[in-house]
Parts: sequence; C-alpha cells; structure tokens
Amino acid sequence: MTNFTLYGLNGHELMPVGKLLKKPLVSKVEAVSAERPVDDKGHQARQAYRSIEQIGQVPAVLRAAQVMSSPVETVTPETSIAAALVQFQAHGFRHLPVVTAAGTLVGIISDRDILHHLAGLNEEYQQQPARPPVERVAQLMTPQVLTADADTDVKYIARVFVERHIGAMPVMQQQTLQGIITRSDLLGAVMRHYSLTEWA
Repeated sequence: MTNFTLYGLNGHELMPVGKLLKKPLVSKVEAVSAERPVDDKGHQARQAYRSIEQIGQVPAVLRAAQVMSSPVETVTPETSIAAALVQFQAHGFRHLPVVTAAGTLVGIISDRDILHHLAGLNEEYQQQPARPPVERVAQLMTPQVLTADADTDVKYIARVFVERHIGAMPVMQQQTLQGIITRSDLLGAVMRHYSLTEWA
C-alpha cells in the first residue's frame, strides 16, 4: 500500500501517488538471462546474468517503517527561532516537524529556513530587503507537509524526494507522528537493500 497525506494548519488531505509523481521517463526494464554460459579459461562455466527466477526471489517492497528514524525530535509553532537553532545544532538534524501541544502536525522547518532568514537571503540566495522581525517557528515553517504512512513503499518515497526536491518526510500512522525519513535514511536503505527490483 502506498499512501501520502498533505498535513497543514487547516487539516489534512490524501494525495494519490499518481498526482505526486511525474510519468516515468523510461519504460520498466525487464530481467534477462544469458544466452550461453561464459567460459572462464576452461574452468567451470558460469552464467553471466541472473535468471528471471532468481530475481523474483528478492523481496519486492521495503516499507517506510523499516527505514524511518524514530522517535522524532519536534518543535512547536511557539518555539523561538533561537531555541530551534540550538536544537538543530545539538542534534545535527536538517529538518524538524512542527507539532502542536496536542501532537497535531502543522508544519516543518529546516535549518536552511532559519539560516536564510538570519542572513536575509531568499531561496535563490539573493539579499532581501529588511523584513519585520521573526521570533517564532510558526513564522518561518513550511505550513503544508507531505507525509507517508508507515507501510508506504520506500521506492515511491525516493521518487517523491527526487521529483519534488524534498529533504525529509514525516511518517504518520492514524494522524500520529511515528517517525521521519531523510535523504540519509534513504541512502542507508539503498546501501542495505541494493537489489534493482526494489528501486526500479
């Protein structure tokens, strides 16, 4: 099952995977087998490629719950920018989900959001004119957050990261924050589960 949900200040909305992803640029690669064995200087012949049957034995789906980091460090909308920056520095994180006192996910903030603000730069690294002072996370956070369910197929999450330029995705189960997946988590998953069938 592959489920994505968009969370924000005004509630949440289911997002079908077809609405999130671009159409595939290439057709699906089919498995091949060797036409003839490869002879290694008279030693026992060996097959050049895996057979289709061997490829089919590899587990097909890796779930978000198997990849996510948990528990999750969070901030509230009322957290000061200074306190959020300390939290980023203390833990070495790049993203922090923003949750209310009741535990409702209402946004996400990145260390880049804060650094751009402090340097007076926009997303294109251009100097911004003086703006009103910003004191709370609520003033800088991204108020709509794309999330995945714990049983979402990780290969779809990886595609969303690439196509939507996302650096982190909270993992929700029954509207409760269960974990977070970052680019580092995905890279670790690729290293541990490198089969072509999982990432096709």
